[in-house]
Amino acid sequence: MQRSADRATPAFSLALFALMLGCILWLTALGAGLYGRLAASRSANDQVRATLGYLVTRVRSSDAAGAVRVEEGPEGDMLILADRESGYETRIYLSDGWLVEQLCAADAATDPAAAQPVAQAESFSAQWACSTLLRVTVDGKTADAALRSAGGGAA
Repeated sequence: MQRSADRATPAFSLALFALMLGCILWLTALGAGLYGRLAASRSANDQVRATLGYLVTRVRSSDAAGAVRVEEGPEGDMLILADRESGYETRIYLSDGWLVEQLCAADAATDPAAAQPVAQAESFSAQWACSTLLRVTVDGKTADAALRSAGGGAA
């Protein structure tokens, strides 16, 4: 005659197996969720860094005395990169959740409908840290553009 403890062993083993399988599935789901959040965060950070790199490059390419200015735009600061020879300027500003770039005549009005999107952004600011250092900020991340010529702003 079998004892009752011997009959409980297969049921106990099956319950233990199910518990371990549940833990493994739960840990897998937890890891996948964590990886997804990290990947999204990294992608957003890469986007902002690429945008800042683009802005710094654009500012440095317009490095001439008085060619770089910061004025008030439709939704905050507007970065103006002037080309004195052609009479045109590039305006970079925030419009409807997008950082946009508009090439127009220096005397033309700012028109967000005519601007090209650069990147999605919630916030944008440009400020002169001193006469040759422009600090641009996009979505809380900051980059500095050091100019060889004096910029449009003063410290």
